[in-house]
Amino acid sequence: MEPAGIPESTPPGPDPEATTRDYQPPLPGFVLREEVDRPRGPLRHERSLPLPMRVKTGAFRDDRLVVETAQETLEIPWELVRLVALGAVLEHRETDTDAYNIEKMMGGVSRMLRGGVDKSKVVSKHESFYLDLYVQGLHEPLRFDAALVNYRAFLGRVSYVSFQNFFRLVHGIAERARSARYTPNARHFLAWRRDHLHHSSALHEFEADSMARLADLEAQQAWSDLDLSRTTWAEEWAED
Repeated sequence: MEPAGIPESTPPGPDPEATTRDYQPPLPGFVLREEVDRPRGPLRHERSLPLPMRVKTGAFRDDRLVVETAQETLEIPWELVRLVALGAVLEHRETDTDAYNIEKMMGGVSRMLRGGVDKSKVVSKHESFYLDLYVQGLHEPLRFDAALVNYRAFLGRVSYVSFQNFFRLVHGIAERARSARYTPNARHFLAWRRDHLHHSSALHEFEADSMARLADLEAQQAWSDLDLSRTTWAEEWAED
């Protein structure tokens, strides 16, 4: 009996060199489609931390929080909120800027005319605020990005100052989530103690700190520890 071979009609296999040449690896930080379509569970990125569900809009109810994310609309009883974590991220960004633009912005072109300056490094500070809610039964936290929240849906009347609206949002959640624990940053933010507020250097640092505090939940601030006497935004923060 002759050994089985490849039928003459079988099409040739893929060219290994062509496969290597055409292959494009997935971009870092992006999730492959087969991972998205798997049964629901904790969705994690390359740093092994749960990816938050970003809140687009929603509403406060007496007995529950209604949030709309990119995936679904959730109704969460206030007593299921386990941890409220506030993140203040301060990033230092370097930008290459033409010396001409710098001189023009500063209103003096004499230095440019003298020559000797080609490019400069401009270092700017970018401050961002986030509020992450860890809820019993959800694998990922709910994230309120201060720059992206639809404040009118939650607060009704809003101020033209975005930061004032963010403070009112955090205060409104704290008034209702009385069974939750709060990170020190959330407590200091509500009391407007600026000197006690910790700034993370990156969003990942805030996420890692929140996960560590979630693992030690009982050591976090109870609702009774909060100072909710400040109900509106203020020009100056209190300092001890």
